[in-house]
Amino acid sequence: MAIVTGLVGPAMQILVRDRIILQFSVADAGYWQAVTKISDYYLSFITSVLGVYYMPRLSEIQSKAKLKSEIFKGYKIILPAVGIIAFLIWILKGFIIHTLFTPEFLAVKPLFTYQLLGDFFKIGSWLLAYLMIAKAMTKTYIATEIIFAASYVALSYYFMNRYGIIGATYSFCINYALYWLSMWALMRKKISDRKLIP
Repeated sequence: MAIVTGLVGPAMQILVRDRIILQFSVADAGYWQAVTKISDYYLSFITSVLGVYYMPRLSEIQSKAKLKSEIFKGYKIILPAVGIIAFLIWILKGFIIHTLFTPEFLAVKPLFTYQLLGDFFKIGSWLLAYLMIAKAMTKTYIATEIIFAASYVALSYYFMNRYGIIGATYSFCINYALYWLSMWALMRKKISDRKLIP
């Protein structure tokens, strides 16, 4: 599962970046990548917490009631933290751009809104997706990773054709909103079963 994630994530980013270069310019690809890297850096802290505490905790729980409680706790603590950090980044985006990049990168400002909203949806979906890893739902995890990686690329091509480079952030946001809904549907069925471990 880790291998699939490690391969699929970078591959879809390369495809989107190459499309931006081909359709727009190398500079536009740099702007898009600047925003995605900011997301990657601050979310790496959140994913560390999920990997070190949250996933092992889900792995050890056998009771359906306790499992629901742990997932709810994740939504009560982790998701608001992501929302606050994302909002602060959005508010301070001008300062962040000036601090990390050159003034030419002020062009990335419009890309922040849907990228950060997509980050919120991403962590919301991962709080459920980690249950697949914790309970060794290998086939389901791999299938959803591949399907939603492909849909992200397809949506990016579509929205960039219609709206320009900002379309890549629209697709990121929409794709993770759909992924969250899918995880909710899949895991709702899972925690409704008496046996939690396949």
